Amino acid sequence: VEGWPLQAHPFSETGLKDIGRGLEEWVSRSSGKKLFLHPGLGAWSESAELQDLCVKLGIQWVGPSTRVLRSWTNSLRFLVEAEQLGIPHLSQSFD
Repeated sequence: VEGWPLQAHPFSETGLKDIGRGLEEWVSRSSGKKLFLHPGLGAWSESAELQDLCVKLGIQWVGPSTRVLRSWTNSLRFLVEAEQLGIPHLSQSFD
């Protein structure tokens, strides 16, 4: 088992590029092994862009799908989806 702390990288576009380079290096060193990434807790765990990057590199993302991540980070979209699925929720006012 190999660990690599995502928290060491700032949550930003630059941080994502740094992580991307690190993940590419990890893939190249792993010579055909099945790779999994669990983003831990915090901002990176809610990053659909990081999940997309993992899929692109052939790394199994251990967490919610991109669709779910994108809806979580957009409260209005989340409420609309919940309503469409018949999931009860508290009303919100945008007045």
